Amino acid sequence: MNHVTNPIPSNSTKGSSRFDEGDFGEDYKTSWTLPSFWYTDKAVFEAEKDAIFYKSWRFVCHKNDLPKAGDYIAFTIMEEPIFVIRGKDMKLRAFFNVCQHRAHKLLEGQGNAKHAIVCPYHAWAYTAEGKFRKAPQSEFVQDFDPHAYNLKEVRLEEYASFVFVNVDENAPPMEAYAPGYEASIQAHFKDYDQVAYAEEQVYEIDANWKVVVENALEGYHFPYSGEYHRTLCDLVDPDKAETNLHQNWIELYAPRGDIEKAPYALPEDETVGTTSAFVTLFLSPDCLIYNWPNMSMISVFLVIPDGPEKSWVVNKYYFKPGEGNDKTTLEGMEWFNHGLGPEDASLNLGCQQGLRSRGYRAGRFMYHPDNSGLGEHGVHYFQKLVRNAVNGPAS
Repeated sequence: MNHVTNPIPSNSTKGSSRFDEGDFGEDYKTSWTLPSFWYTDKAVFEAEKDAIFYKSWRFVCHKNDLPKAGDYIAFTIMEEPIFVIRGKDMKLRAFFNVCQHRAHKLLEGQGNAKHAIVCPYHAWAYTAEGKFRKAPQSEFVQDFDPHAYNLKEVRLEEYASFVFVNVDENAPPMEAYAPGYEASIQAHFKDYDQVAYAEEQVYEIDANWKVVVENALEGYHFPYSGEYHRTLCDLVDPDKAETNLHQNWIELYAPRGDIEKAPYALPEDETVGTTSAFVTLFLSPDCLIYNWPNMSMISVFLVIPDGPEKSWVVNKYYFKPGEGNDKTTLEGMEWFNHGLGPEDASLNLGCQQGLRSRGYRAGRFMYHPDNSGLGEHGVHYFQKLVRNAVNGPAS
């Protein structure tokens, strides 16, 4: 097989947006992975922006992160600046973070704008509900209609107490996009509606966003890929691991392992913590809500693409007020933040370096006949979601 350095549209005519899929197939037992250029080429990345990131529901925060009227958080989805704010009516709304005068960004970071959202360029002001409020000298402008300058709203949903936005006006609602995802959060994570932001870790990884996601969707590498991953096999029981596929989301589950061998202190009481098992709920394309056994928190793992070969990982921790300072949680966070997380980042980097090589074109998915948790069908399903979004489903 020859390495492909540029995407070659299959069934191609000039201007086609369909990229070569190689021997990627519908059955992961016989399929090859997507070709390596899907992880390095700028044209593929640009296609993913439009086909995936501007059409999907994207995690923002927990509803309790914005408790007061005027509380806001500003962020971007690729190049689109957006903010979420709680209005005086206590309703959460999302808007494009753009002044309707000369397009300056309105808000930065996180804070409170209870009295008004004021543009730092020419002081145009808006209410927390996105309504135009005032602009210096607007009374002198002929036919100036204040109703024409309200902020442009972005779709927002509170879903299992978390906040998601979607810039696509025509996208289906969250439950239609990922049916059952909310119910799974509610079933697995105790106190999911009471937690609030505690802290976060941020990693910069020189790897394509799909490399980072795929690493989180399979347990095949756990026994083989480093000191901390081997301790993971003591923390959970890999022989009973499950990977369950759903529409636009994946559930990974494994019961906890040997208390005596675990890399952090595990209580004998299985009711301690949010859950007594390892649970990861992946929402396509880039969000994982998860927890490790008996830790008193819920974690959100976000993969933020920054070009074809660079990603940022933001790992947010949410605690129930008054909890999270127990020995199990503190030791578990230390193990992940300074052990397993960096080890995963190193694996991501190693994969990306190989994807650039002339010596690699595509690989095979590993099949486990007795235990789906140790196979790679979750990775195959994720790649199929990407392929379907960019190229359309297989004909």
